[in-house]
Amino acid sequence: MLPNSKAAAEPAAKEVPVVCDGKSVEAQVIPSIASVLKPLGALPMLGRDFVEGDFEPGAVGVAIISYEFWKGAYASKPDVIGRQCRIDEKMFTVIAIVPASHAELKGKKVWVAQAKK
Repeated sequence: MLPNSKAAAEPAAKEVPVVCDGKSVEAQVIPSIASVLKPLGALPMLGRDFVEGDFEPGAVGVAIISYEFWKGAYASKPDVIGRQCRIDEKMFTVIAIVPASHAELKGKKVWVAQAKK
């Protein structure tokens, strides 16, 4: 299990449609209040992990997507970083693709930065 996935300050992960490039893909959306990759010692395949500014109130919505989600939603296109996806009527910019090298990172998952309160 990823760090913070059950923290009291975060809502639970939920299965919802994520719309990318006009295509809707069902995925597990996981709110995060901290780095996704650093605690696992993993590096993104493309892009970057969350940074502190991503969690500030009013910050632009950013998302990290799993390898499986990238294959399904974006057909493994390498230019996915910077593209937009819509989750629950909110827009997010894709900032990273995570490798499928850890069990916690497998499956159709999208991690979104949640503002700290």
